[in-house]
Amino acid sequence: PLLLLPLLLLLLATAAAAAEESSAAAAAEAPTGEPPAAGSGTATGATAASSAALGGRKISVVTALLPPASQGSQRRGSGARLRVEASGGCYRWESLRPDLVEVLVPEALEPSAESLECIERKALECLDRGAALRRGLLGGAAAARPGGVSPASPPSPEVACQPIAILKSVVPEVDRMEKAVVVARDVGSPDIELRCEVYLGRVTRVEVETSVRRINVDDVETLTAKAYDEHGNAFSSLEGLELEWVVRDPRILRSPPLAETVVRLSPTRRALLEAGAQSDLLMLHGVETGRTSVGVRLPMAGGPALTSPVVDLAVVENIFLVPSVVRVPPLAHLHVRLKTLRGPWVPLEQLPEAVLPSPHFRWSSEPLLASGPAVLSAAEDSGRV
Repeated sequence: PLLLLPLLLLLLATAAAAAEESSAAAAAEAPTGEPPAAGSGTATGATAASSAALGGRKISVVTALLPPASQGSQRRGSGARLRVEASGGCYRWESLRPDLVEVLVPEALEPSAESLECIERKALECLDRGAALRRGLLGGAAAARPGGVSPASPPSPEVACQPIAILKSVVPEVDRMEKAVVVARDVGSPDIELRCEVYLGRVTRVEVETSVRRINVDDVETLTAKAYDEHGNAFSSLEGLELEWVVRDPRILRSPPLAETVVRLSPTRRALLEAGAQSDLLMLHGVETGRTSVGVRLPMAGGPALTSPVVDLAVVENIFLVPSVVRVPPLAHLHVRLKTLRGPWVPLEQLPEAVLPSPHFRWSSEPLLASGPAVLSAAEDSGRV
């Protein structure tokens, strides 16, 4: 066994060296063809800092795919925008390819998801989530952690922390896939940086994404435009682009005015709607029962617009039985009513009621157990059970 020990140590050292060389080669290899799958997590710069050195620093988007600025709109200042957040430090953002991707400061009406969560819950533990978040919640007086413990490597008062950045594509057109790296450097630890790799490619296909295909009368649903490149990769964001939505029958579905919506929109999307244009989101209001279809078109600079396949949608009445649960003695007669649910804040007694009997409804009953006996009967053309 003693003679085999040096041989075993030599084999382990050789394997470790081979693994190290393989990792270095993979990191140095230039991306060709498809970009890596988009995701979120922790990313570091060329310093190759360890996970312990990162100290909980994270970035919300590691890899992203955006279209060039000329696709989707001819308006000045157009270009797809992507929101990226960094946590665990005080950051300054920089694009290493400003000719491809520009870093913008988010509008004041666009707080981070973490700030919104803390504000809504009013949790004391939110005070321990970084100097920028504490200043946003309590102002400049809340500079220290609870208990009087100061954070490690505090930034100077004149440095403005930027936990959020808006990445905007500014290159008019690309012939092949381009790559830009955006870094978020921690002011308190300049040797540590978080990276987001942004790929820019042409849109070759556009589709309508829905969560439901049935919309109730008086309800509002949101449809989203999704774009894909030639490899089938989904673009991370189309926010900021001007699209054209087509609803076949506006008597069944219509887009409500901005003042009537309760959906919280980003300032970019809201500005498009206020200018009379349409964004990558479409809010639809169910007007009356029926079926119709919806499609979207993406304008292309110097060529025909990309048109999506249409999506068929049905608008139905949301009806329910009153009473929904009841206990009655044998041989009893029960009168059941049909109510139509309209809007989220209408009291039950004020909801419209269907006039019975009606040729549009057929009544039936089923036993609780498939093999059990029938315990009630319902006339097909009435509301009496």
